[in-house]
Amino acid sequence: MTDQLRARFLRPFLEMSRQRIGRCQALIRQSRPDPGAAAKEMHAMAGEAALIGFEDVARLAREVEATARTWAGGDATGSTTITLILAALEAALDALAR
Repeated sequence: MTDQLRARFLRPFLEMSRQRIGRCQALIRQSRPDPGAAAKEMHAMAGEAALIGFEDVARLAREVEATARTWAGGDATGSTTITLILAALEAALDALAR
């Protein structure tokens, strides 16, 4: 069943995930960053990825989510860490697209 889900939903998943990453990047780069909203974007992405069996993508999205929540709580390194994880997430999506 997972292979059928992947085949059916890969393209829409990739498109939506790239949109989520773009929104997340915008949320952390704006003049008043919103790590809480970024965490919500990544929470949704992690759930979608896990649902169709993309565990590596789900894991990375959860890392961004957790880091964003820590940042919202006052961790000053959050923005830099999120940027690095988002780059790894983009690379994972590129690998799925091949």
